[in-house]
Amino acid sequence: MTARDAPRVAFSELLERGMITPGTRLVDSRKRHGALVRADGAIMLGDKVGSIHRIGAVAQGSAPATAGPSGTSRPRRACG
Repeated sequence: MTARDAPRVAFSELLERGMITPGTRLVDSRKRHGALVRADGAIMLGDKVGSIHRIGAVAQGSAPATAGPSGTSRPRRACG
């Protein structure tokens, strides 16, 4: 079985089952970035708070630190 074929587990489920506890420090493989797990399931990296996916993207420099109301950083254009 490849990693792609493995079953997916929601991050919140890891918290609910006690496999990860609030206050746990998550680091990347090179230990360049460290983020804290909050009790509400959000991740905090410095003064930025968001989902594990958003904060991971911010840490890697592939996403802006802030998001618009739709979860994107760019305004959407009207179709038509």
